[in-house]
Amino acid sequence: MTYNLLQNPTFTDHDTAVSARRNMGQFCQNWFVEYGAAAAGDTGPAKASPKSQGVRLHIRSALSWVRLWQPIELTGVERGRRAVVRLRASAASDAEAGLDLEWIALLKANAQGKRIFAKKLSTQQRSIEGDARDYELEMPLGDLVSGTPYFFAMQFSSGPGTVELESVDFTSHAATASATASASAASTKRYTVLQAAPSEVALAAGPAHPVVAQSGKGGTRADDVAPRSGSARNGAAAIDPAKASGAHARAKRPSGEVVGLRGDRLVGWAELPEVDAEVLLFVDGRLVGSAIPDASVDALAEDVAKVATHGFAVPLPTLLLDGADHQVSLRASTGERLGAGTKRMTLAGARGTGAAAKSSIEAKSALVIDASDAVPAHSPVVGGDPGKIATAVAATRRVAVVSWDMAHNPVGRAFLLADMASRNSVVELVGPMFPMYGATIWPPIAAATMTMHAYPAGSFAEFVAGARAIAARVKCDVVHVGKARFSSLFIGAMIKQANACPMIVDVDDHELGFFPNRDPASLDDLIAAITEDPRILDKPYGEIFTRFAEGLIAECDGVTVSNYALQERFGGIVVRHGRDERVFDPALYDRQKVRAEFGYTDADRVILFLGTPRPHKGVFEIADALEELADDTLALCVIGTVTDKRTSSRFAKYKKARIGLHGDQPWARLAELVSIADAVFLLQDPTSAISGYQIPAKLTDAMALGVPVYATPVPPLRDLIAAGAIIAVHDAAQLKDELRKISAQGIAPATKQRVRDHYLTELSYSVNSARLDLAFEAARTVSRPVIPAFDALFAAVERVSGEPLPRFAKGWAGPAIWQNRKPDVVFLWKQNDSDIYGRRSDMMARYLLKSGAVNQVLHFDSPISATDLDKQAKHGAEATAHQGNLVYVNTIRRVLRQADTTNLLRRTFLFRAETSPQRYLGTDLPPRDGYEDFIRSELRAANIGDSPVLWVCPVVFDYTMVKSVVNPGCIVADVIDDQRRFPSREPHRTRVHAAYDEILRDADLVLANCEPVREGFAAIREDIRVIPNGAEMFDLSHSWAVPEDLAHLPRPILGYVGNLRDRVDLELIGKVADAFPGGSVVLIGSAHDRPDVLALGARPNIHILGVKPYEDATRYIRAFDVAMVPHLRNELSESMNPLKLYVYFALNVPIVTTDVANIGDIGPYATIAADHDSFLAAITRVVAGKQKAPTTVQRKKVLSSVSWTSRVDDVLDVLGLAQRPT
Repeated sequence: MTYNLLQNPTFTDHDTAVSARRNMGQFCQNWFVEYGAAAAGDTGPAKASPKSQGVRLHIRSALSWVRLWQPIELTGVERGRRAVVRLRASAASDAEAGLDLEWIALLKANAQGKRIFAKKLSTQQRSIEGDARDYELEMPLGDLVSGTPYFFAMQFSSGPGTVELESVDFTSHAATASATASASAASTKRYTVLQAAPSEVALAAGPAHPVVAQSGKGGTRADDVAPRSGSARNGAAAIDPAKASGAHARAKRPSGEVVGLRGDRLVGWAELPEVDAEVLLFVDGRLVGSAIPDASVDALAEDVAKVATHGFAVPLPTLLLDGADHQVSLRASTGERLGAGTKRMTLAGARGTGAAAKSSIEAKSALVIDASDAVPAHSPVVGGDPGKIATAVAATRRVAVVSWDMAHNPVGRAFLLADMASRNSVVELVGPMFPMYGATIWPPIAAATMTMHAYPAGSFAEFVAGARAIAARVKCDVVHVGKARFSSLFIGAMIKQANACPMIVDVDDHELGFFPNRDPASLDDLIAAITEDPRILDKPYGEIFTRFAEGLIAECDGVTVSNYALQERFGGIVVRHGRDERVFDPALYDRQKVRAEFGYTDADRVILFLGTPRPHKGVFEIADALEELADDTLALCVIGTVTDKRTSSRFAKYKKARIGLHGDQPWARLAELVSIADAVFLLQDPTSAISGYQIPAKLTDAMALGVPVYATPVPPLRDLIAAGAIIAVHDAAQLKDELRKISAQGIAPATKQRVRDHYLTELSYSVNSARLDLAFEAARTVSRPVIPAFDALFAAVERVSGEPLPRFAKGWAGPAIWQNRKPDVVFLWKQNDSDIYGRRSDMMARYLLKSGAVNQVLHFDSPISATDLDKQAKHGAEATAHQGNLVYVNTIRRVLRQADTTNLLRRTFLFRAETSPQRYLGTDLPPRDGYEDFIRSELRAANIGDSPVLWVCPVVFDYTMVKSVVNPGCIVADVIDDQRRFPSREPHRTRVHAAYDEILRDADLVLANCEPVREGFAAIREDIRVIPNGAEMFDLSHSWAVPEDLAHLPRPILGYVGNLRDRVDLELIGKVADAFPGGSVVLIGSAHDRPDVLALGARPNIHILGVKPYEDATRYIRAFDVAMVPHLRNELSESMNPLKLYVYFALNVPIVTTDVANIGDIGPYATIAADHDSFLAAITRVVAGKQKAPTTVQRKKVLSSVSWTSRVDDVLDVLGLAQRPT
């Protein structure tokens, strides 16, 4: 029979990154595609894409190749069998040249899981040029091994060029006869029904996404393609066992049929040669259930006689009730189920009136599952008009599972999650391949019939671009991230954003246990590390990336963990390292035969070690015990290639221990290999950070086969030990005692059954796939549409990689009037000190204008009474150390309109405190309630346009009134600190809470200057964006004059600029003065009349110079030898982002700071002291010139990323104003 391998129309584009040398991904539901290049400099290398009638392949250079392959099942291979491959192809009409068909072959997996040649059908290179023509090849199959997984593959090369494949037909036949029925790929709606004639090949059903069996107008019905013999019964082609293989049929040969769908169960009958033998039902190549045929389903199909005596009914997963066609096959179990000697029975077509197909081996047919039959019924399933296939009975959940790397063993857990999820969901496994770990999918899973997509990530730019491509392509309802690593969480977040779906992170290790520094890192820490050494970007799986990733666990919508030790640390739903109970079933394997293969008899006690033997895995502790016991009954069986000489040498030293070393075995043999064991020992170092959270997968492997496990009692195993599922081994003495018991008593059948029972109730796929369903549903109910932490990450990655990335919080769409003119900004500051300190609010207003994106800024300080203003004016000795005089002068200038600069209008409402009239500066002052009229008047005078931006720095108690007057088109709330934490009386605290609540709920965009501030207000707004403080770019190319009042001071000058309030460690400042009696401690800032601050000024080398306006203060800072931040770490400082650090750094002055929060951008370039002694020692190193300073390149890069221009651009980007011409 002929099988058109291009029958599946659901192809997707696959293109390689420019620098990729090798790539592999799923091309459609059956095909995989690989690309390669012979040299690193090759540009391409290739692209595969769908076309209306087949596939289009394009190779960009002469050095590249492209390979297509798919799994193929060859059953019942016997002497004389041959195969014919017919390829219909042409050079693309729009291409200058075609390609060469380099070879066509059958591949198989070797012991390491890699695909190697099993048989080449053709090694003669054939040029594909000109119009469409057929290329035919023939080869013998008789020497292939029945039951071995094979892959049909073909490779093209000799680019540049393009070819188009219309069909690839594979025909298998005996030497004496051939029965074929072709199906052209030209009609992509047609599906070849896989019903084989005697001794023919059946193609593997492929992954779990079968194509719908339909035909277009004038097309051939699937039933019409099948060979016809015999008669149809009730929509199912019956098999007559007497005619199944001609006159030589035997009565004991298995036979049967599927009658149809009854409710959610497939019903049929089967006559099997042995009593209590089972019939196994496969849908799309996956086992969905089994049953013993009997008379119990008579009522379900009373019109089919044999159902009354040999009937079965197998429930289907709801995801298969989707109105689509699926490949169905039955297998009869005789003796060892699914092992050697398994016979496969004929399944008649269930689509209508198709006739029976004769076979003693196996046949498959497309089965239409119609929604009309999704309720109990007594009529058979009939396909009817393919154009009227019913819609899905139940929605099918789509799950994307992300691995942080697809080329080595961490993908194992991700694959396991995907495989378990596939029981009830449609699953895709995706992830990058980093060069350090390989360029191909991890061999043990490479041949799996699961939709997988891996892409090369040779650089950070490639990694990000690949993540974008995956997020754009993957369509899912849930994304499940395997391991808390940067790459998987980043890709998972991208997929979540693209699909608006929940994201769950799976934690099966404490990832930081693999690194020396196990402290979580902030985004600021990560950016600082990248700035210091950009080379780390190309390895986003390193320490700093993993430390940052741990902090993202809390941002996910759900957590799954592999054991209860991890649950104690991270929370979440426990999803064990499961194994499929339908595969890991001791009844499926001939234990005695497999033991004999490795040289063991029934009398031997086999201690199995499966995997690469390494000292840290406990294998030598077992060998040492066996050496001491010298018991020839006990045999250590090591299955796994020894990879280093030291391990080989150590094994060679054992003289009395019986140790068998065996090479690697195919992954597919895992279950039967484990079945040979009498016991498995899992010995770990209990002091290791890794063993404190990790459970080896070998535990489940052993328990699934009923093999007792003896293990070190590490935290992840405690619940299993307490339940009696495994036996704790505390030391070497107990290890020997347990081995003696095994030697003397063996393992009782009851013990084996108890172990397997515990596996079935705790570690099986059935149990853990149900737990996954619970996790998916729980995440769906709490999924957040906006995650600011990921938006901040996307923004940072965008800046570093140059790749434009999306955001969870959608960009705000400005009023239509903004399309024709730049908006005005009305700015509300909460205090009366604007332009004195160069605060964040000053810089935001200044750089909004510099951006050219806004027209003008009308800036309001807080209203102040004439009485309070007069109180600011200070006289006497303490006047210099107080900000009051500057506030007074600044406010007077604003009232008199003398503080305006180009397009920045500065205003303050001055009112009378008394009820009686009051004149001030020659003007009658209005009462406090005249503020609204004042605002209106200033808006008119400034000619503020319609729909301005209202920028508010809370707390502003007049916000409600101002909003009603301004009628803004957009409201921005810029939260600089959390005044709810400030000490105050209850009435004022209540007022502050209410003010924050109102503005944060009203605002279109809420900003915070650091992460703790964002977290503090997250209960009010989830979508707060963190925009840290920034720095100005100063011209340091020339020398700056030293201010006169510093010029005479002895050096070194150890300076601090800032408010001298309760966040400053005055004790530490005193110690600095004591430690440097010959130097000068200079304090610039307001003392706020604090006596303890003023007392410091009495010391001979401490100089309190008072408040200096920002422009002057920068000249003082530039003259410092050391710029200090002697802050206390308290509740107030936790929610602050010290602006002075940015100014110090921008002025290129060495920084020594206490260990305060939120200094990530500048932190790597400052000396951070944990206590007073280390603070003094740091100053000593800096003064002595022993502290390494940032390089010019580092400073330039940091300043570029933290500049006020960059910070304001981030805000304008959200407002849709970033690209506005100046």
